[in-house]
Amino acid sequence: MNPIVSTLVGALAALTAAGFARRARADEARWAAAGGAGVALAAGLLVVLWSLGAPTVAAMSGGLLGGPWLLADGITGTLVPAVSLAVLALHLGLPRHLSTADGHARLSAIHATTLLALVAGDVFAVVGAETAGLLLVLRAQPAGAGRRLLWLSAGLMVAGLVTCMADGTAGEALKGGASNLSLVLFGLAASVRLGLMPFATGMLDALDRRIDLAAILMAVPLGGVVLLARVVHPSLVEGGIPTAVQMGVMGVSLLAGLMALSQNRLGRTVGYTIAALHGLLVVGNLDASTTGFLGAEVLWAGTLLAETGLLLVLVLVSARVGEVDVSRHHGLHDEMPVLSVLGLVLALGAAGLPGSLDFVAEELLLSGHASHHLPGTLLLVGVIAAVGFNLMRVQFRVFYGPSRQPAVFGARPMFDVIRRERLALMLVVGALTAGGVLPTLLPLMGRGMG
Repeated sequence: MNPIVSTLVGALAALTAAGFARRARADEARWAAAGGAGVALAAGLLVVLWSLGAPTVAAMSGGLLGGPWLLADGITGTLVPAVSLAVLALHLGLPRHLSTADGHARLSAIHATTLLALVAGDVFAVVGAETAGLLLVLRAQPAGAGRRLLWLSAGLMVAGLVTCMADGTAGEALKGGASNLSLVLFGLAASVRLGLMPFATGMLDALDRRIDLAAILMAVPLGGVVLLARVVHPSLVEGGIPTAVQMGVMGVSLLAGLMALSQNRLGRTVGYTIAALHGLLVVGNLDASTTGFLGAEVLWAGTLLAETGLLLVLVLVSARVGEVDVSRHHGLHDEMPVLSVLGLVLALGAAGLPGSLDFVAEELLLSGHASHHLPGTLLLVGVIAAVGFNLMRVQFRVFYGPSRQPAVFGARPMFDVIRRERLALMLVVGALTAGGVLPTLLPLMGRGMG
C-alpha cells in the first residue's frame, strides 16, 4: 500500500477512535482508543514494508504553493510506527484512576495530528498539524507555566509562517529556502514545545505536580520535531549552521542533565532528564551532516518509546504506593518485580544501552559531530553520561535498597503489573530492542525511502 495512504488510514482510525472515546464510558473509551491506535500501528508497519522495496519518495501533488500536499520518506516510515506504538502503550498502560474518556479521546486526536504532520508536504500543512496537536495538549493543562509556554510556542509558529509568507519563502520552506527570521521563529517554537532549557518550566511544573496524562503529554516529544526536521533543518544545511547555536543548545542540555542529579523530587529529576534528552533531538536536527541528522530522527523514535515506557512505569508506581522521592531507597523490587525489571530495561535503553534503538541513534549522532566538531562531541558525551547516570539513580532509588517490608517466601507480589499494563510495557521494550538489534529494518537506515 502507498505509504501516504497507509498513514492517512492510520490518522483516520485515530480520529474515529477519538470520536467514539469521547462519547463512551472510561473502560470503553480505553479499548476504543486502543483499537484506533492498533489500526494506525498496523498501517505504520505497512509503510515499513513498502519502504523496504521502494527506494523513492512518495508524494501527492496539489499543494497551495505548487508543491506536494503530502509526502512520505524515510522519516515518515520510521516515525509513524513509533508514534503509533507509543500512543497504543499509553492507552493500554494508564492506570484506572487516570483513564478518562476525555483523556483517551484527546490522546487519540493528538495521535492523528502527529501522523498528519509526518506526511505534510507543505509548510502550511506542517504548521497547521503541529498547531492543532499543540492546542489539544494545551487544553489538557491546568493554568500555569505549561499553558503559557504552549501559547508561546503556538504564537511563534504562526509568526514564523507569517514571516515566510511576507518574504515570499513559504513555497521553498521545505526545500531549504526559508528566511533566517522565520527559521529562528520556527526553531524557538519547537524548542519551547520540547521543553528545551530554559523553556522546561512548564514540563517541570507538570511532572512535579503529578505524573498523569496531562504531564505525559507535556513531556513526550509528540510535537516539535517535525517542524525542525521538515522546515528548519533543510534551510540550515543550505545556509550554514552557526557553531555558537549548536554549542549553546549542547551547553543548556548538559546543564539540564547536571540539574537532574541535584533533584530529590521524582517529577523534577525526571523532567530535567527529559529536557536534556530533548536537547539531543534539537542538536541533531541542527546538524549539517547527514549522519548527525539521521541520528536525530532515529533518536526521536527511540526517545519517544523509552520516555513513554519510563513515564508509564513511574505512573504505575505512584498509583500503587503514592508519592515517592529519590532522596532515599524505597526497595519496591520485591513488591513489583516485573515492573522493576521492565523499568530497568527501559532506563538502560533510554541511556543508550548497546542493543537498543537509542544506542544506534546516539552512535550516529556522535559520529556526525565527531567528523567536524570535536568540542561539541565532548559536550554530547557529557549530556548522554548525565542522562544515563540519573536514569540509573532513579531506578535504583525507587526499586532497590532496603525493602519496605520483609518478603514472605512464596507470597505473590501485591502491587505488580496487571495483564494490559504488562502488554503495554512489553510492546515498548520489544520495539526498542528490535530497533537496536535490527536497525537496517528502519526505513531511514536501510535502502528504503530517502
